[in-house]
Amino acid sequence: MSCQAAGSCSKKSLFPLGELEELFPGKVKFQADMRQFTTLKVGGPSDALVEPSSPAEVDKLMAWCKKNEVPWLVVGRGSNLVVRDGGIRGVVMRVGRAMAGLQAQESKELVRLRVQAGCPVSRLLREAVRRGWDGLGFMTGIPGYLGGAVAMNAGSSETGMDSVVEELEWFDPEAGVVRLSRQELNFNYRSLSLPKGGVILEVTLALRPGETQRVREAVRMQMRKRKAAQPLGKPSAGSVFKNPPGDFAGRLIEKAGLKGLSRGGAVVSERHANFILNMGGARASDVLGLMEEIQKRVLEQSGVPLEPEVRIVGEDG
Repeated sequence: MSCQAAGSCSKKSLFPLGELEELFPGKVKFQADMRQFTTLKVGGPSDALVEPSSPAEVDKLMAWCKKNEVPWLVVGRGSNLVVRDGGIRGVVMRVGRAMAGLQAQESKELVRLRVQAGCPVSRLLREAVRRGWDGLGFMTGIPGYLGGAVAMNAGSSETGMDSVVEELEWFDPEAGVVRLSRQELNFNYRSLSLPKGGVILEVTLALRPGETQRVREAVRMQMRKRKAAQPLGKPSAGSVFKNPPGDFAGRLIEKAGLKGLSRGGAVVSERHANFILNMGGARASDVLGLMEEIQKRVLEQSGVPLEPEVRIVGEDG
């Protein structure tokens, strides 16, 4: 059966995507509306979206894509993603709640967690508060899944995921399953160097045992700080631009007088200038147009080139 025959695939797709239904029954969405799979709520459809439920299924899906020369894109919750209006050709591999296992080994000196990549950061924080695991407060308010948080080295202005990651397991398109220690990983500001197309499977975190009340208060304090500084009520992709060395992107954007600047349904937040909000009905082209205008105006005003922190994927509409 071809996806064209099933009438469910993009006219732009030239790939035998219908075969995926037989390989992953009940786990495939054709013409998946990427607005439903990103926190910014913009973008066109993907030819197919598959949610594997185990490392073995990741291997199986990647092998199928390679055999059929079908491009694939790995996503989690899509909290730092801008999908262009033309959508995504090929397969979106969504590592989500079907791969969200969590195991803990606790001692008096150390809490070691083995967590699958699809575990929501919010669930991890709830467990940390409930069981008194110290060291994750900086993740408060991060909306994504753990794999994505590690891939972008998410965190606060003071620290990031590299401070708690002890070991990482991922699926390499060429080498298969790879496991490396923290010392062997190349973390950078808001990024982690991984082979193109690699899929994070499991993360080992090293935390400290603490008191439940103290951990709870640290999380509450961080949430209060985020709520005071960041707009949390409208769809966004989080921080749009990376902070340049020794400065803050939000400060430079505000200095250029760009708070409240809008295009279509997208607007630069009045609360935090490094956030672009979807006020309703925004298109990816609105967001990307605002980003280009921000980069141009900040460069003219401050002489600083801003680099996107969000990933921009897909085709123009």
